[in-house]
Amino acid sequence: MAENTKIQDWPGEWDKTTPERLAHLVDGYRYLEDLYQHGIEVSDVEKDFSTQDIFIGLKTAIEKKIWMIQAELGSRRKLMNKIILKIGRLNGRL
Repeated sequence: MAENTKIQDWPGEWDKTTPERLAHLVDGYRYLEDLYQHGIEVSDVEKDFSTQDIFIGLKTAIEKKIWMIQAELGSRRKLMNKIILKIGRLNGRL
């Protein structure tokens, strides 16, 4: 299966930050989201609505994961910006 996927594999190393790893995960989920969309369209043409419903459920679940990870990434950025501002203010007082 690994030979047939277009999802980029990363070796298990410690040189990536958590936001970088989460962004990579989102890229993989977006690839799956596109595949599921293609499945939805093909099953619609074929009038295979049971299969289409499966693809819709899978795509919906992936969209939720993407949304949750992106929300986490946004929260981290906001938190880091607050920390940087506080450090800057503290340095200005020292």
